[in-house]
Amino acid sequence: MKILDLSPPKIKVTVPLYPDINLGEYLKIEIPKIDNTIKKKDVDLRIKKTTEICSSMESYF
Repeated sequence: MKILDLSPPKIKVTVPLYPDINLGEYLKIEIPKIDNTIKKKDVDLRIKKTTEICSSMESYF
């Protein structure tokens, strides 16, 4: 079973720290907003998959 990761994405940007360098495009970096809302269909699908996994494991016990 895979757990849904809802943590925000992390981006690492290395920027030179010399005062005389024009940062130009570095200042225009934008991170698009990600829709991480939990929808009913996603929850229903998870419950279905979990139920299937549990049902298949019952034969082992």
